[in-house]
Parts: sequence; structure tokens; C-alpha cells
Amino acid sequence: MRTEYIKMLDAVTETTTSNNYYVGDCKRLMFIVTRADDDTGSSAFTFKGGMSSDKATTAPTMVSLNVIETNVANANNQTILRTTGKTITNENASYLLWLDLEEFPVEFVNCTVTETNNGTHSASLLKFID
Repeated sequence: MRTEYIKMLDAVTETTTSNNYYVGDCKRLMFIVTRADDDTGSSAFTFKGGMSSDKATTAPTMVSLNVIETNVANANNQTILRTTGKTITNENASYLLWLDLEEFPVEFVNCTVTETNNGTHSASLLKFID
């Protein structure tokens, strides 16, 4: 298995949506989301996925992915939570999120960060390619 690293959003300072990235050849994805230069705001990262019959020329219809995995304990003391993304509030921090494409296959993903007040926001994608 090989990997490929992609910078989806690079220190943006306002609400931004990344390009769509082809992931149809992957088994699993790791998203790294980061908030920096925090004062009192937040960065809400959400992810969408889509399918297309022609990856070269057709823009896919993108829908919210509510199957992103994060290692957060919930009220039932379970260790995996499925979510649509991650919000980072009042801190400089980075978090890892996962998408298993064998369970939830999509061909494209993108990331939107919604800014409240201030900060810089970055999102990266590590593709685990079959």
C-alpha cells in the first residue's frame, strides 16, 4: 500500500471550500485539520463526498459525509464517533479524522472550513492507496 499527501486548505483566513479530490483508488483516508492564530473564534471543518462516472471531466454532485470517524469518547464510553467533521474552538490545535472507503465508497472528497471571528485554518488529506 502506498500513500499520497494532499494539502486541501492551506492556512486560509476565511470560510473556504477546497477543490474536489479523487480518492476512488483508495482504501482509507486520513484528514488532518488544524486551527492556528486563535484568539476567540472557531473553525468548523466539514467534509463532502461524491461519485462520478467520468473522473476526468464531470464535476460530481457532492453530499455531506456523516461517516467520518474520530477517536472521541461519547456518553456510552464508546471510542469511535461517526461525525460530519470537527469544530475547533478557542484553541490552536490539530485533529485526525478517518474515512474507511471499503465501508463507505466515494470517488471524490472536499473540505469546507467555516470561520467564526479569526484564525487560520488548514486541512490535509493522506490517501492510503490500494
